[in-house]
Amino acid sequence: MTKLELPEQPLSFWLVNKSHAIPTQILIVGGGIVGASTAWWLTKLGAKKSEITLIEADSIAKGATGQSIGAVYTGGIFPYTKLVKFVGEDAAKTVWQLSIENQILLKKEISHIPQTKDLIFNFSSFRSAKKGGIEIKEWEESFNVIEHLFPESRSKWISEREVAKLTGSNLLGGAFFTPLDFSLNPHKLAVILAEHSQVNVIRKEKVRFIEPKSNGLLVVGSNRRYIAQRVIVAANVHARSILPELNKVITPVRLEAFSTEKNINKLPGCWLISDAQLNITQYSSGEILVTGGGWQYESAVIPTLKSLPTATVQVSLEKNFFSIFKKFNKSRVLYRWAGIEGLTPNRLPVIDISELSENIVYTAGMSNYGFSLGFIFGKILAQWAIGKEELKIEKLRILKNDLRRRSVRST
Repeated sequence: MTKLELPEQPLSFWLVNKSHAIPTQILIVGGGIVGASTAWWLTKLGAKKSEITLIEADSIAKGATGQSIGAVYTGGIFPYTKLVKFVGEDAAKTVWQLSIENQILLKKEISHIPQTKDLIFNFSSFRSAKKGGIEIKEWEESFNVIEHLFPESRSKWISEREVAKLTGSNLLGGAFFTPLDFSLNPHKLAVILAEHSQVNVIRKEKVRFIEPKSNGLLVVGSNRRYIAQRVIVAANVHARSILPELNKVITPVRLEAFSTEKNINKLPGCWLISDAQLNITQYSSGEILVTGGGWQYESAVIPTLKSLPTATVQVSLEKNFFSIFKKFNKSRVLYRWAGIEGLTPNRLPVIDISELSENIVYTAGMSNYGFSLGFIFGKILAQWAIGKEELKIEKLRILKNDLRRRSVRST
């Protein structure tokens, strides 16, 4: 039996259709990091604010963006050599180059906004794994490549002894150190970008479908209808319900997280422990934030999009974190939460023109790349929307690679 999806604020046929569709030149669907960045870049690039509308199913950054811990990694979370093996060298290089550009742009642009003073914290990152395993060898191999391929990343290899001094843990091998990386407040960033764009923001509006018409693109929402000349779908996992072509491309998974009480012990930088599937950062006031990528858990691939933490995953996250970072063993866990992310088979985000219309572009599958690529993706989408860089989207189809390949994580 098919499960019915009931609207939170249902309107009758007469109320939904009581007036003509609202005209807008550019319509952005999704108020996460990519949608908010797109709105910000559109106004910066000269588009008229009155001609831009951003609609969000809930509130700005309420979805995956606001559920993350805001760690920004150059190149993402996978060893470069592993990424090359599964998606090809051109796609892997593109991810790294774009992520470097993303960091430079983000730091430069937000430095001019007064409210962003305390937005960024915990500079630098360490990507590591347990001693003697395949993962730590892959990180060291990747460093040897990146050191020559992208010297601007200023990456270094940190020895086991140095890692032990920094973490108090003797379980980890060395670490791939990148000083340009950082952590930020993800919810605050998206809200600031959306507010400073000064575009029309409509909340509590879930898009049902998009239909090409002679006078533009009809976008039917839960409360209103819109006619747009160009539509940007930046709804991550929820893009599947708007563009059916993404149903076989995007898989929803659950990201889970917890945070501890404030700690006097310090953990410099953000940490990715890849074989334990941990992302860790310490907030400026001392709390430790820990997330785990959902794909390693059987319960993570879920039939319904409910962002609720589960006992199985939370226990696993705690066990992995406290067994490695023993100096935090006495810390109490105060908050637990979960979010829904979208994954592609090759674990790279997709950005492309929709099969439905050449005037619709989408980006989805941003899991683990939302803050590594989200800001520059916003710029690319904005340039496309105002007709300044049509070919950039075409070039980025390389990220789709062959989506039928085995996943990076499957080995």
